[in-house]
Amino acid sequence: MRITRGPLPAPTRIDGHPISCILANISLHFSLDLWFERKFKPLCRGEAYLVRFVDDFVVSFQHLTDAEEFQRQLRERFARFNLELAEEKTRLLLFGRFAAEQCIRSGQKPETFEFLGFSVLQKHADKEFIMNE
Repeated sequence: MRITRGPLPAPTRIDGHPISCILANISLHFSLDLWFERKFKPLCRGEAYLVRFVDDFVVSFQHLTDAEEFQRQLRERFARFNLELAEEKTRLLLFGRFAAEQCIRSGQKPETFEFLGFSVLQKHADKEFIMNE
């Protein structure tokens, strides 16, 4: 065993380590969850919901303007905590009770998304969503 004297190396990222899940939960509880519930959601024109598991989350809004404003403010908020959104996983999409009908009327295919390993699909006939593994 060899002991060296001198400054300790700077801490590095601990992705993949079991404690990273705990740290992500603590960090996002304060930087996202509480801010959303206490500050952002009360200012929304319509319904707004946040679903989060560790560092993955989905936010739904009744009005597009609320979603666009949330995305803008979230980028600013995350920057203050030295966090950033994963651009490849971040997008606004029309989803919900009337989305499939609106997509079909405009000649588009209803969008899907992945969350926690599930593909969330929209179904036109019953006007509800389905989750497939």
